[in-house]
Amino acid sequence: MSGPVDGRTEKEPLAVVIVYAFDCTTSTPDWYKVDNVFWLVQEKLTRIRGSSLGYTYVMSTPNTYTSDMKLVDSAEINGNGYKSSPSWKRTACVKNMTSGLYEAHRLINENGNMNAIILLFSDGLVNKGDFFDGAEDFLSSVPVYTFTLGGNAYNQGLRTIAANSPGGMFSPLPLPDFPSLSAPFSQLLDNILNDTTMHSEKNPSPTSGRWPLNVVIVSAFDCTTSTPAWNKVNREVYWLVQKKLTQFVHSCLGYTYVMSTPNTYTSEMKLVDPMEIEASGYPRSSAWRRDACTNNMAAGLIEAHRLISEHGHLNGIILLFSDGLINKGDFFDGVQGFISKVPVHTFTLGGDAYNQDLFTIAINSPGGTFHTLPVPEKPSLSVPFLRLVDTILSGAGKWPLDVVIVYAFDSTTSTPDYKTVDNIFWLVQEKLIRLVDSCLGYTYVMSTPNTCTSDRKIVDSTDTELKGYKRSPSWRRSACTKNMASGLFEAHKLISYRGHWNSIILLFSDGLINKGDYFDGAEDFVSKVPVHTFTLGGDANNHVLHAMAKNSPGGMFHPLQVPDKPNLPAPFSQLLDNILNGTTRST
Repeated sequence: MSGPVDGRTEKEPLAVVIVYAFDCTTSTPDWYKVDNVFWLVQEKLTRIRGSSLGYTYVMSTPNTYTSDMKLVDSAEINGNGYKSSPSWKRTACVKNMTSGLYEAHRLINENGNMNAIILLFSDGLVNKGDFFDGAEDFLSSVPVYTFTLGGNAYNQGLRTIAANSPGGMFSPLPLPDFPSLSAPFSQLLDNILNDTTMHSEKNPSPTSGRWPLNVVIVSAFDCTTSTPAWNKVNREVYWLVQKKLTQFVHSCLGYTYVMSTPNTYTSEMKLVDPMEIEASGYPRSSAWRRDACTNNMAAGLIEAHRLISEHGHLNGIILLFSDGLINKGDFFDGVQGFISKVPVHTFTLGGDAYNQDLFTIAINSPGGTFHTLPVPEKPSLSVPFLRLVDTILSGAGKWPLDVVIVYAFDSTTSTPDYKTVDNIFWLVQEKLIRLVDSCLGYTYVMSTPNTCTSDRKIVDSTDTELKGYKRSPSWRRSACTKNMASGLFEAHKLISYRGHWNSIILLFSDGLINKGDYFDGAEDFVSKVPVHTFTLGGDANNHVLHAMAKNSPGGMFHPLQVPDKPNLPAPFSQLLDNILNGTTRST
Protein backbone atom coordinates (compact mmCIF):
# COMPACT_ATOMS: atom_id res chain seq x y z
CA MET A 1 0.00 0.00 0.00
CA SER A 2 1.12 3.56 -0.58
CA GLY A 3 1.41 6.05 2.25
CA PRO A 4 2.34 9.66 2.98
CA VAL A 5 5.97 10.60 2.61
CA ASP A 6 6.82 14.22 3.45
CA GLY A 7 3.26 15.23 2.64
CA ARG A 8 3.26 13.35 -0.68
CA THR A 9 1.74 10.05 -1.75
CA GLU A 10 4.40 7.47 -2.44
CA LYS A 11 3.75 5.06 -5.28
CA GLU A 12 3.78 1.35 -4.70
CA PRO A 13 7.07 -0.34 -5.67
CA LEU A 14 7.00 -1.56 -9.26
CA ALA A 15 8.80 -4.51 -10.83
CA VAL A 16 9.68 -4.19 -14.54
CA VAL A 17 11.23 -6.86 -16.74
CA ILE A 18 12.58 -6.00 -20.20
CA VAL A 19 12.56 -8.86 -22.69
CA TYR A 20 14.89 -8.78 -25.69
CA ALA A 21 12.66 -10.98 -27.87
CA PHE A 22 15.18 -11.63 -30.65
CA ASP A 23 18.52 -13.40 -31.11
CA CYS A 24 21.15 -11.38 -29.21
CA THR A 25 24.21 -13.39 -30.35
CA THR A 26 25.58 -10.23 -31.98
CA SER A 27 25.27 -6.62 -30.84
CA THR A 28 22.79 -5.49 -33.50
CA PRO A 29 21.22 -2.02 -33.72
CA ASP A 30 18.14 -3.59 -32.09
CA TRP A 31 20.30 -4.65 -29.14
CA TYR A 32 21.56 -1.09 -28.63
CA LYS A 33 18.04 0.32 -28.90
CA VAL A 34 16.73 -1.89 -26.11
CA ASP A 35 19.80 -1.17 -24.00
CA ASN A 36 18.92 2.53 -24.28
CA VAL A 37 15.40 1.65 -23.19
CA PHE A 38 16.81 -0.23 -20.20
CA TRP A 39 18.60 2.86 -18.92
CA LEU A 40 15.59 5.09 -19.61
CA VAL A 41 13.37 2.78 -17.53
CA GLN A 42 16.09 2.59 -14.85
CA GLU A 43 16.07 6.39 -14.60
CA LYS A 44 12.29 6.54 -14.32
CA LEU A 45 12.10 3.79 -11.69
CA THR A 46 14.47 5.66 -9.38
CA ARG A 47 11.45 7.90 -8.66
CA ILE A 48 9.44 4.92 -7.33
CA ARG A 49 11.24 3.79 -4.18
CA GLY A 50 11.74 0.05 -3.71
CA SER A 51 11.23 -0.80 -7.39
CA SER A 52 13.12 -3.50 -9.29
CA LEU A 53 14.32 -3.82 -12.86
CA GLY A 54 15.20 -7.02 -14.68
CA TYR A 55 15.93 -8.30 -18.17
CA THR A 56 16.19 -11.49 -20.17
CA TYR A 57 17.66 -12.21 -23.61
CA VAL A 58 18.58 -15.22 -25.72
CA MET A 59 21.74 -16.06 -27.66
CA SER A 60 21.48 -18.81 -30.27
CA THR A 61 25.27 -19.35 -30.19
CA PRO A 62 25.54 -20.89 -27.63
CA ASN A 63 21.86 -21.77 -27.15
CA THR A 64 21.41 -19.91 -23.84
CA TYR A 65 19.37 -17.21 -22.22
CA THR A 66 20.73 -14.66 -19.77
CA SER A 67 18.69 -12.91 -17.09
CA ASP A 68 19.00 -10.78 -13.99
CA MET A 69 16.79 -8.70 -11.69
CA LYS A 70 17.57 -6.47 -8.74
CA LEU A 71 16.51 -3.37 -6.83
CA VAL A 72 17.01 -0.17 -8.79
CA ASP A 73 20.18 1.63 -7.69
CA SER A 74 20.21 5.34 -8.53
CA ALA A 75 24.02 5.27 -8.49
CA GLU A 76 24.01 3.02 -11.56
CA ILE A 77 23.88 4.92 -14.82
CA ASN A 78 24.67 4.09 -18.42
CA GLY A 79 28.03 5.82 -18.13
CA ASN A 80 29.50 3.64 -15.38
CA GLY A 81 27.85 0.36 -16.46
CA TYR A 82 25.71 -2.35 -14.94
CA LYS A 83 26.76 -4.48 -11.94
CA SER A 84 25.32 -7.98 -12.05
CA SER A 85 23.48 -9.18 -8.95
CA PRO A 86 23.78 -12.61 -7.25
CA SER A 87 20.65 -13.68 -9.14
CA TRP A 88 22.32 -13.19 -12.54
CA LYS A 89 22.33 -16.43 -14.48
CA ARG A 90 22.98 -17.93 -17.89
CA THR A 91 21.31 -21.25 -18.62
CA ALA A 92 20.60 -23.46 -21.58
CA CYS A 93 17.47 -22.63 -23.56
CA VAL A 94 14.52 -24.97 -23.32
CA LYS A 95 11.68 -25.53 -25.78
CA ASN A 96 8.61 -23.30 -25.68
CA MET A 97 10.41 -20.32 -24.25
CA THR A 98 7.41 -18.21 -25.35
CA SER A 99 9.57 -15.22 -26.16
CA GLY A 100 11.09 -15.02 -22.69
CA LEU A 101 7.73 -14.66 -20.94
CA TYR A 102 8.26 -17.68 -18.70
CA GLU A 103 11.64 -16.35 -17.58
CA ALA A 104 10.21 -12.86 -17.06
CA HIS A 105 7.48 -14.31 -14.83
CA ARG A 106 10.06 -16.28 -12.87
CA LEU A 107 12.02 -13.10 -12.20
CA ILE A 108 8.87 -11.29 -11.07
CA ASN A 109 7.78 -14.15 -8.79
CA GLU A 110 11.19 -14.39 -7.17
CA ASN A 111 11.12 -10.64 -6.63
CA GLY A 112 8.00 -11.17 -4.53
CA ASN A 113 5.97 -8.33 -6.04
CA MET A 114 3.15 -8.83 -8.53
CA ASN A 115 2.70 -5.09 -9.08
CA ALA A 116 4.71 -5.61 -12.21
CA ILE A 117 4.86 -5.13 -15.95
CA ILE A 118 6.79 -6.71 -18.81
CA LEU A 119 8.16 -4.67 -21.73
CA LEU A 120 8.79 -7.02 -24.67
CA PHE A 121 10.77 -5.84 -27.70
CA SER A 122 10.81 -7.85 -30.93
CA ASP A 123 12.90 -7.09 -34.00
CA GLY A 124 9.65 -7.53 -35.94
CA LEU A 125 10.80 -10.68 -37.73
CA VAL A 126 9.40 -14.18 -37.45
CA ASN A 127 12.32 -15.63 -35.51
CA LYS A 128 13.60 -19.06 -36.49
CA GLY A 129 13.73 -21.95 -34.05
CA ASP A 130 11.50 -22.39 -31.02
CA PHE A 131 11.93 -18.99 -29.39
CA PHE A 132 8.33 -17.89 -30.08
CA ASP A 133 6.75 -21.35 -29.75
CA GLY A 134 3.73 -21.08 -27.48
CA ALA A 135 3.93 -17.29 -27.22
CA GLU A 136 0.43 -16.71 -28.53
CA ASP A 137 -1.06 -19.13 -25.99
CA PHE A 138 0.81 -17.81 -22.95
CA LEU A 139 -1.54 -16.16 -20.43
CA SER A 140 0.40 -13.58 -18.45
CA SER A 141 -0.36 -12.68 -14.84
CA VAL A 142 0.84 -9.11 -15.34
CA PRO A 143 0.48 -6.52 -18.13
CA VAL A 144 2.73 -7.18 -21.14
CA TYR A 145 3.50 -4.22 -23.41
CA THR A 146 4.92 -5.29 -26.77
CA PHE A 147 6.94 -3.27 -29.30
CA THR A 148 8.38 -3.90 -32.75
CA LEU A 149 11.81 -2.45 -33.49
CA GLY A 150 11.72 -2.79 -37.26
CA GLY A 151 9.80 -5.25 -39.41
CA ASN A 152 6.12 -5.98 -38.94
CA ALA A 153 6.04 -9.68 -39.87
CA TYR A 154 5.21 -10.65 -36.29
CA ASN A 155 2.86 -7.78 -35.36
CA GLN A 156 -0.17 -10.06 -35.05
CA GLY A 157 1.72 -12.27 -32.61
CA LEU A 158 2.79 -9.24 -30.58
CA ARG A 159 -0.83 -8.07 -30.40
CA THR A 160 -1.89 -11.51 -29.19
CA ILE A 161 0.81 -11.62 -26.50
CA ALA A 162 -0.37 -8.24 -25.19
CA ALA A 163 -4.06 -9.22 -25.40
CA ASN A 164 -3.34 -12.32 -23.32
CA SER A 165 -2.32 -10.14 -20.39
CA PRO A 166 -4.41 -7.98 -18.02
CA GLY A 167 -4.08 -4.43 -19.33
CA GLY A 168 -1.23 -5.00 -21.79
CA MET A 169 -0.98 -3.30 -25.17
CA PHE A 170 0.88 -3.56 -28.48
CA SER A 171 2.43 -0.20 -29.38
CA PRO A 172 3.03 0.62 -33.04
CA LEU A 173 5.02 3.71 -32.00
CA PRO A 174 8.46 3.58 -33.69
CA LEU A 175 11.28 3.10 -31.21
CA PRO A 176 14.02 5.72 -31.72
CA ASP A 177 17.74 4.98 -31.48
CA PHE A 178 17.99 7.19 -28.43
CA PRO A 179 14.66 6.95 -26.62
CA SER A 180 15.85 9.15 -23.77
CA LEU A 181 15.89 11.99 -26.30
CA SER A 182 12.52 11.10 -27.80
CA ALA A 183 9.73 12.92 -25.99
CA PRO A 184 6.82 10.80 -27.31
CA PHE A 185 8.42 7.48 -26.37
CA SER A 186 9.54 8.73 -22.99
CA GLN A 187 6.02 9.99 -22.34
CA LEU A 188 4.56 6.69 -23.48
CA LEU A 189 6.73 4.92 -20.90
CA ASP A 190 5.61 7.36 -18.22
CA ASN A 191 2.02 6.65 -19.18
CA ILE A 192 2.54 2.89 -18.92
CA LEU A 193 4.31 3.12 -15.57
CA ASN A 194 1.80 5.54 -14.08
CA ASP A 195 -1.16 3.46 -15.28
CA THR A 196 0.27 0.40 -13.53
CA THR A 197 0.70 2.05 -10.15
CA MET A 198 -2.42 4.22 -10.04
CA HIS A 199 -4.60 1.41 -8.69
CA SER A 200 -2.86 1.67 -5.32
CA GLU A 201 -4.04 5.23 -4.76
CA LYS A 202 -7.04 5.66 -2.50
CA ASN A 203 -10.38 6.15 -4.22
CA PRO A 204 -13.44 7.78 -2.68
CA SER A 205 -16.23 5.66 -1.26
CA PRO A 206 -19.24 5.09 -3.51
CA THR A 207 -22.32 7.16 -2.78
CA SER A 208 -25.75 5.78 -3.67
CA GLY A 209 -24.10 3.18 -5.83
CA ARG A 210 -22.12 5.67 -7.95
CA TRP A 211 -18.70 7.23 -7.69
CA PRO A 212 -18.64 11.00 -7.33
CA LEU A 213 -16.86 12.25 -10.45
CA ASN A 214 -15.12 15.56 -11.07
CA VAL A 215 -15.05 16.80 -14.67
CA VAL A 216 -13.29 19.92 -15.91
CA ILE A 217 -13.90 21.26 -19.42
CA VAL A 218 -10.97 23.17 -20.89
CA SER A 219 -11.58 25.56 -23.78
CA ALA A 220 -8.01 25.43 -25.08
CA PHE A 221 -8.21 28.42 -27.41
CA ASP A 222 -8.56 32.20 -27.22
CA CYS A 223 -12.08 32.92 -25.97
CA THR A 224 -11.92 36.72 -26.30
CA THR A 225 -14.75 36.63 -28.83
CA SER A 226 -17.71 34.26 -29.14
CA THR A 227 -16.31 32.13 -31.94
CA PRO A 228 -18.04 28.99 -33.28
CA ALA A 229 -15.60 26.97 -31.18
CA TRP A 230 -16.62 28.86 -28.04
CA ASN A 231 -20.33 28.46 -28.74
CA LYS A 232 -19.87 24.73 -29.35
CA VAL A 233 -18.12 24.11 -26.03
CA ASN A 234 -19.97 26.66 -23.90
CA ARG A 235 -23.51 26.18 -25.14
CA GLU A 236 -23.55 22.53 -26.16
CA VAL A 237 -20.80 20.40 -24.66
CA TYR A 238 -20.97 21.96 -21.19
CA TRP A 239 -24.71 21.40 -20.78
CA LEU A 240 -24.51 17.90 -22.23
CA VAL A 241 -21.91 16.92 -19.60
CA GLN A 242 -23.89 18.75 -16.88
CA LYS A 243 -26.96 16.65 -17.73
CA LYS A 244 -25.00 13.39 -17.63
CA LEU A 245 -23.29 14.21 -14.33
CA THR A 246 -26.65 14.58 -12.57
CA GLN A 247 -26.60 10.75 -12.59
CA PHE A 248 -23.43 10.76 -10.43
CA VAL A 249 -24.40 11.98 -6.94
CA HIS A 250 -22.08 14.63 -5.40
CA SER A 251 -20.17 15.07 -8.66
CA CYS A 252 -18.64 18.38 -9.70
CA LEU A 253 -18.33 20.17 -13.02
CA GLY A 254 -15.83 22.91 -13.76
CA TYR A 255 -14.38 24.85 -16.64
CA THR A 256 -11.45 27.06 -17.54
CA TYR A 257 -10.79 29.30 -20.53
CA VAL A 258 -8.37 32.04 -21.57
CA MET A 259 -8.97 35.49 -23.03
CA SER A 260 -6.08 37.30 -24.66
CA THR A 261 -7.83 40.69 -24.31
CA PRO A 262 -7.40 41.17 -21.42
CA ASN A 263 -4.74 38.49 -20.85
CA THR A 264 -6.70 36.51 -18.27
CA TYR A 265 -8.08 33.08 -17.60
CA THR A 266 -11.47 32.37 -16.05
CA SER A 267 -12.32 29.23 -14.09
CA GLU A 268 -14.88 27.76 -11.74
CA MET A 269 -16.00 24.41 -10.31
CA LYS A 270 -19.01 23.46 -8.22
CA LEU A 271 -21.36 20.62 -7.33
CA VAL A 272 -23.70 19.68 -10.15
CA ASP A 273 -27.20 21.02 -9.52
CA PRO A 274 -29.93 19.15 -11.48
CA MET A 275 -32.09 22.29 -11.31
CA GLU A 276 -29.59 24.17 -13.45
CA ILE A 277 -30.31 23.95 -17.17
CA GLU A 278 -29.21 25.96 -20.16
CA ALA A 279 -32.58 27.72 -20.43
CA SER A 280 -32.43 29.09 -16.89
CA GLY A 281 -28.78 30.10 -17.15
CA TYR A 282 -25.65 29.49 -15.11
CA PRO A 283 -25.31 31.04 -11.63
CA ARG A 284 -21.70 31.54 -10.57
CA SER A 285 -20.41 30.02 -7.37
CA SER A 286 -18.15 31.61 -4.77
CA ALA A 287 -15.23 29.73 -6.35
CA TRP A 288 -15.52 31.69 -9.63
CA ARG A 289 -12.42 33.66 -10.41
CA ARG A 290 -10.63 35.57 -13.15
CA ASP A 291 -6.85 35.98 -12.88
CA ALA A 292 -4.00 37.21 -14.99
CA CYS A 293 -2.46 34.54 -17.20
CA THR A 294 0.96 33.18 -16.36
CA ASN A 295 3.52 31.55 -18.60
CA ASN A 296 3.41 27.79 -19.17
CA MET A 297 -0.35 27.54 -18.77
CA ALA A 298 -0.09 24.10 -20.43
CA ALA A 299 -3.36 24.62 -22.29
CA GLY A 300 -5.30 25.06 -19.07
CA LEU A 301 -4.18 21.73 -17.59
CA ILE A 302 -2.54 23.24 -14.51
CA GLU A 303 -5.69 25.17 -13.69
CA ALA A 304 -7.87 22.10 -14.36
CA HIS A 305 -5.76 20.07 -11.93
CA ARG A 306 -6.09 22.80 -9.30
CA LEU A 307 -9.88 22.70 -9.64
CA ILE A 308 -9.98 18.91 -9.27
CA SER A 309 -7.56 18.72 -6.35
CA GLU A 310 -9.41 21.42 -4.41
CA HIS A 311 -12.45 19.16 -4.40
CA GLY A 312 -10.63 16.54 -2.38
CA HIS A 313 -10.17 13.55 -4.70
CA LEU A 314 -8.68 12.58 -8.03
CA ASN A 315 -11.53 10.50 -9.44
CA GLY A 316 -11.64 13.05 -12.21
CA ILE A 317 -11.60 13.61 -15.95
CA ILE A 318 -10.45 16.53 -18.07
CA LEU A 319 -12.13 17.18 -21.42
CA LEU A 320 -9.89 19.46 -23.48
CA PHE A 321 -11.19 21.10 -26.65
CA SER A 322 -8.83 22.85 -29.08
CA ASP A 323 -9.94 24.88 -32.07
CA GLY A 324 -7.32 22.93 -34.01
CA LEU A 325 -5.12 25.96 -34.65
CA ILE A 326 -1.59 26.72 -33.48
CA ASN A 327 -2.39 29.26 -30.79
CA LYS A 328 -0.20 32.33 -30.58
CA GLY A 329 1.68 33.33 -27.48
CA ASP A 330 2.63 31.05 -24.61
CA PHE A 331 -0.73 29.33 -24.04
CA PHE A 332 0.52 25.88 -25.05
CA ASP A 333 4.06 26.27 -23.67
CA GLY A 334 4.99 23.25 -21.59
CA VAL A 335 2.04 21.17 -22.70
CA GLN A 336 4.15 18.35 -24.12
CA GLY A 337 5.94 17.87 -20.81
CA PHE A 338 2.87 18.07 -18.58
CA ILE A 339 2.08 14.75 -16.82
CA SER A 340 -1.56 14.57 -15.76
CA LYS A 341 -2.76 12.64 -12.71
CA VAL A 342 -6.21 12.04 -14.23
CA PRO A 343 -7.38 11.01 -17.72
CA VAL A 344 -7.29 13.83 -20.26
CA HIS A 345 -9.50 13.33 -23.30
CA THR A 346 -8.64 15.74 -26.10
CA PHE A 347 -10.70 16.91 -29.07
CA THR A 348 -10.18 19.17 -32.09
CA LEU A 349 -13.09 21.39 -33.12
CA GLY A 350 -11.81 22.34 -36.55
CA GLY A 351 -8.30 22.40 -37.95
CA ASP A 352 -5.77 19.63 -37.41
CA ALA A 353 -2.58 21.70 -37.09
CA TYR A 354 -2.30 20.85 -33.40
CA ASN A 355 -3.31 17.16 -33.51
CA GLN A 356 0.13 15.80 -32.57
CA ASP A 357 0.16 17.86 -29.39
CA LEU A 358 -3.41 16.83 -28.52
CA PHE A 359 -2.28 13.22 -28.89
CA THR A 360 0.71 13.92 -26.61
CA ILE A 361 -1.48 15.59 -23.96
CA ALA A 362 -3.74 12.53 -23.91
CA ILE A 363 -0.98 9.89 -23.67
CA ASN A 364 0.64 11.86 -20.84
CA SER A 365 -2.40 10.98 -18.74
CA PRO A 366 -3.54 7.64 -17.27
CA GLY A 367 -6.27 6.41 -19.61
CA GLY A 368 -6.68 9.54 -21.71
CA THR A 369 -7.34 9.46 -25.46
CA PHE A 370 -7.16 11.87 -28.38
CA HIS A 371 -10.53 11.53 -30.11
CA THR A 372 -10.68 12.13 -33.85
CA LEU A 373 -14.48 11.96 -33.78
CA PRO A 374 -15.80 15.39 -34.92
CA VAL A 375 -17.62 17.34 -32.25
CA PRO A 376 -20.96 18.27 -33.85
CA GLU A 377 -22.69 21.64 -33.62
CA LYS A 378 -25.43 19.99 -31.57
CA PRO A 379 -23.64 17.22 -29.65
CA SER A 380 -26.73 16.42 -27.59
CA LEU A 381 -28.38 15.31 -30.85
CA SER A 382 -25.40 13.35 -32.12
CA VAL A 383 -25.67 9.68 -31.17
CA PRO A 384 -21.95 8.83 -31.73
CA PHE A 385 -20.75 11.80 -29.67
CA LEU A 386 -23.38 11.18 -27.01
CA ARG A 387 -22.19 7.57 -26.67
CA LEU A 388 -18.58 8.72 -26.59
CA VAL A 389 -19.29 10.98 -23.61
CA ASP A 390 -21.20 8.11 -21.99
CA THR A 391 -18.21 5.84 -22.50
CA ILE A 392 -15.78 8.33 -21.01
CA LEU A 393 -17.92 8.98 -17.95
CA SER A 394 -18.99 5.38 -17.33
CA GLY A 395 -15.40 4.24 -17.82
CA ALA A 396 -14.43 6.32 -14.81
CA GLY A 397 -17.41 5.64 -12.56
CA LYS A 398 -18.20 2.13 -13.79
CA TRP A 399 -21.76 2.37 -12.51
CA PRO A 400 -24.32 1.01 -13.21
CA LEU A 401 -23.15 -2.43 -14.32
CA ASP A 402 -24.95 -5.09 -16.35
CA VAL A 403 -24.05 -8.76 -15.90
CA VAL A 404 -25.28 -11.72 -17.94
CA ILE A 405 -24.68 -15.28 -16.72
CA VAL A 406 -24.43 -17.94 -19.43
CA TYR A 407 -25.14 -21.60 -18.60
CA ALA A 408 -22.93 -22.99 -21.39
CA PHE A 409 -24.13 -26.57 -21.20
CA ASP A 410 -27.32 -28.54 -21.83
CA SER A 411 -29.74 -27.50 -19.06
CA THR A 412 -32.48 -29.97 -19.96
CA THR A 413 -32.18 -31.60 -16.54
CA SER A 414 -31.29 -30.02 -13.19
CA THR A 415 -27.73 -31.28 -13.01
CA PRO A 416 -25.30 -30.39 -10.19
CA ASP A 417 -23.74 -27.93 -12.65
CA TYR A 418 -27.09 -26.19 -13.15
CA LYS A 419 -27.56 -25.84 -9.39
CA THR A 420 -24.01 -24.52 -8.94
CA VAL A 421 -24.59 -21.75 -11.50
CA ASP A 422 -27.94 -20.97 -9.89
CA ASN A 423 -26.05 -20.43 -6.61
CA ILE A 424 -23.69 -18.11 -8.49
CA PHE A 425 -26.69 -16.21 -9.91
CA TRP A 426 -27.86 -15.34 -6.40
CA LEU A 427 -24.34 -14.46 -5.28
CA VAL A 428 -23.97 -12.00 -8.17
CA GLN A 429 -27.50 -10.67 -7.48
CA GLU A 430 -26.45 -9.92 -3.89
CA LYS A 431 -23.32 -8.08 -5.03
CA LEU A 432 -25.12 -6.03 -7.72
CA ILE A 433 -27.66 -4.69 -5.22
CA ARG A 434 -24.89 -2.28 -4.14
CA LEU A 435 -24.68 -0.82 -7.66
CA VAL A 436 -27.82 1.23 -8.23
CA ASP A 437 -29.69 0.65 -11.54
CA SER A 438 -27.56 -2.37 -12.43
CA CYS A 439 -29.06 -5.29 -14.35
CA LEU A 440 -28.66 -9.05 -14.08
CA GLY A 441 -29.59 -11.48 -16.83
CA TYR A 442 -29.11 -15.10 -17.78
CA THR A 443 -29.40 -17.45 -20.72
CA TYR A 444 -29.41 -21.24 -20.97
CA VAL A 445 -30.23 -23.89 -23.57
CA MET A 446 -32.33 -27.01 -23.31
CA SER A 447 -31.88 -29.69 -25.94
CA THR A 448 -35.34 -31.16 -25.23
CA PRO A 449 -37.01 -29.16 -26.63
CA ASN A 450 -34.25 -27.37 -28.55
CA THR A 451 -34.87 -23.95 -27.03
CA CYS A 452 -33.04 -21.00 -25.51
CA THR A 453 -34.39 -19.31 -22.36
CA SER A 454 -33.28 -15.84 -21.30
CA ASP A 455 -34.25 -12.88 -19.15
CA ARG A 456 -32.76 -9.60 -17.97
CA LYS A 457 -34.01 -6.97 -15.53
CA ILE A 458 -32.88 -4.31 -13.08
CA VAL A 459 -31.70 -5.97 -9.87
CA ASP A 460 -34.52 -6.05 -7.33
CA SER A 461 -33.43 -6.33 -3.69
CA THR A 462 -36.74 -8.02 -2.83
CA ASP A 463 -35.79 -10.95 -5.08
CA THR A 464 -33.96 -13.52 -2.95
CA GLU A 465 -33.10 -17.16 -3.39
CA LEU A 466 -35.60 -18.04 -0.65
CA LYS A 467 -38.50 -16.11 -2.22
CA GLY A 468 -37.60 -17.04 -5.77
CA TYR A 469 -37.12 -15.16 -9.03
CA LYS A 470 -39.86 -13.02 -10.59
CA ARG A 471 -39.71 -13.04 -14.38
CA SER A 472 -39.63 -9.71 -16.19
CA PRO A 473 -41.66 -8.80 -19.33
CA SER A 474 -38.49 -9.45 -21.35
CA TRP A 475 -38.37 -13.15 -20.35
CA ARG A 476 -38.53 -15.37 -23.36
CA ARG A 477 -38.06 -18.91 -24.63
CA SER A 478 -37.37 -19.37 -28.33
CA ALA A 479 -36.12 -22.04 -30.69
CA CYS A 480 -32.35 -22.40 -30.83
CA THR A 481 -30.53 -21.42 -34.00
CA LYS A 482 -27.20 -22.62 -35.35
CA ASN A 483 -23.94 -20.99 -34.25
CA MET A 484 -25.18 -20.08 -30.80
CA ALA A 485 -21.55 -19.43 -29.86
CA SER A 486 -22.18 -20.75 -26.34
CA GLY A 487 -24.89 -18.21 -25.66
CA LEU A 488 -22.70 -15.19 -26.43
CA PHE A 489 -25.00 -13.86 -29.17
CA GLU A 490 -27.97 -14.01 -26.81
CA ALA A 491 -25.96 -12.45 -23.97
CA HIS A 492 -24.96 -9.54 -26.23
CA LYS A 493 -28.58 -9.06 -27.25
CA LEU A 494 -29.62 -8.81 -23.60
CA ILE A 495 -26.85 -6.27 -22.93
CA SER A 496 -27.56 -4.15 -26.02
CA TYR A 497 -31.11 -3.37 -24.89
CA ARG A 498 -29.70 -0.96 -22.32
CA GLY A 499 -27.78 1.07 -24.89
CA HIS A 500 -24.43 0.95 -23.09
CA TRP A 501 -21.56 -1.52 -22.86
CA ASN A 502 -20.53 -1.19 -19.21
CA SER A 503 -21.19 -4.89 -18.89
CA ILE A 504 -19.70 -8.28 -18.10
CA ILE A 505 -20.52 -11.80 -19.24
CA LEU A 506 -19.86 -14.73 -16.88
CA LEU A 507 -19.83 -17.98 -18.86
CA PHE A 508 -19.86 -21.37 -17.12
CA SER A 509 -19.15 -24.59 -19.02
CA ASP A 510 -19.46 -28.11 -17.63
CA GLY A 511 -16.05 -28.69 -19.20
CA LEU A 512 -17.32 -31.31 -21.65
CA ILE A 513 -17.33 -31.25 -25.43
CA ASN A 514 -20.99 -30.47 -25.97
CA LYS A 515 -22.77 -32.39 -28.70
CA GLY A 516 -24.43 -30.65 -31.62
CA ASP A 517 -23.74 -27.09 -32.74
CA TYR A 518 -23.95 -25.28 -29.40
CA PHE A 519 -20.29 -24.22 -29.43
CA ASP A 520 -20.08 -23.62 -33.19
CA GLY A 521 -18.51 -20.23 -33.80
CA ALA A 522 -17.54 -19.74 -30.17
CA GLU A 523 -13.81 -19.44 -30.88
CA ASP A 524 -14.41 -16.79 -33.57
CA PHE A 525 -16.94 -14.67 -31.68
CA VAL A 526 -15.48 -11.24 -30.86
CA SER A 527 -17.18 -9.78 -27.81
CA LYS A 528 -17.70 -6.08 -27.16
CA VAL A 529 -17.58 -6.60 -23.39
CA PRO A 530 -15.36 -8.66 -21.06
CA VAL A 531 -16.17 -12.38 -21.05
CA HIS A 532 -14.97 -14.31 -18.00
CA THR A 533 -15.11 -18.07 -18.54
CA PHE A 534 -15.14 -20.92 -16.01
CA THR A 535 -15.13 -24.71 -16.14
CA LEU A 536 -17.27 -26.55 -13.63
CA GLY A 537 -15.71 -29.98 -14.05
CA GLY A 538 -13.87 -31.50 -17.02
CA ASP A 539 -11.25 -29.68 -19.03
CA ALA A 540 -12.02 -31.03 -22.51
CA ASN A 541 -13.27 -27.63 -23.70
CA ASN A 542 -10.70 -25.39 -21.96
CA HIS A 543 -9.08 -24.24 -25.21
CA VAL A 544 -12.43 -22.86 -26.40
CA LEU A 545 -12.98 -21.11 -23.04
CA HIS A 546 -9.52 -19.55 -23.41
CA ALA A 547 -10.42 -18.35 -26.92
CA MET A 548 -13.75 -16.83 -25.84
CA ALA A 549 -12.09 -14.84 -23.06
CA LYS A 550 -9.19 -13.75 -25.28
CA ASN A 551 -11.61 -12.46 -27.92
CA SER A 552 -13.05 -9.96 -25.46
CA PRO A 553 -11.66 -6.70 -24.02
CA GLY A 554 -10.37 -7.59 -20.55
CA GLY A 555 -11.89 -11.06 -20.28
CA MET A 556 -10.11 -14.01 -18.70
CA PHE A 557 -10.38 -17.78 -18.39
CA HIS A 558 -10.34 -18.70 -14.70
CA PRO A 559 -9.05 -22.16 -13.76
CA LEU A 560 -10.19 -21.54 -10.17
CA GLN A 561 -12.39 -24.36 -8.88
CA VAL A 562 -16.02 -23.18 -8.73
CA PRO A 563 -17.53 -24.40 -5.43
CA ASP A 564 -21.05 -25.77 -5.03
CA LYS A 565 -21.84 -22.98 -2.56
CA PRO A 566 -19.88 -20.03 -3.99
CA ASN A 567 -21.04 -17.60 -1.30
CA LEU A 568 -19.14 -19.58 1.36
CA PRO A 569 -15.50 -19.93 0.11
CA ALA A 570 -13.76 -16.56 0.24
CA PRO A 571 -11.53 -16.99 -2.86
CA PHE A 572 -14.39 -17.32 -5.35
CA SER A 573 -16.44 -14.58 -3.74
CA GLN A 574 -13.38 -12.32 -3.80
CA LEU A 575 -12.77 -13.22 -7.44
CA LEU A 576 -16.31 -12.10 -8.27
CA ASP A 577 -15.68 -8.82 -6.42
CA ASN A 578 -12.54 -8.31 -8.48
CA ILE A 579 -14.36 -9.01 -11.76
CA LEU A 580 -17.25 -6.67 -10.95
CA ASN A 581 -14.86 -3.92 -9.82
CA GLY A 582 -12.64 -4.37 -12.88
CA THR A 583 -9.61 -5.45 -10.84
CA THR A 584 -9.07 -9.02 -12.02
CA ARG A 585 -5.36 -8.31 -12.50
CA SER A 586 -4.92 -8.53 -8.71
CA THR A 587 -6.20 -12.11 -8.45
